[in-house]
Amino acid sequence: MAEQPAECVKLQDYFAARHPQGEVWLTGFKGVSSGYSNETRFFTLNIREGGRTTTRDLVVRWAPVGANAQFADYDISY
Repeated sequence: MAEQPAECVKLQDYFAARHPQGEVWLTGFKGVSSGYSNETRFFTLNIREGGRTTTRDLVVRWAPVGANAQFADYDISY
């Protein structure tokens, strides 16, 4: 099995903490190569609880880091 990107592991841990009685895993984790103002990832959240599996297609966006960071600060409060 291929190693998961660090962002994928963090998201999986986030959802697992909110569903401690269930089994949580992410599939289809992929990024978008366009745009510089946000890092964007698409994935499917899978949760198995009480013998039932639920799936949700989700998108997450966060500020870019490292060499891709184009803006010094994100201040969107007015």
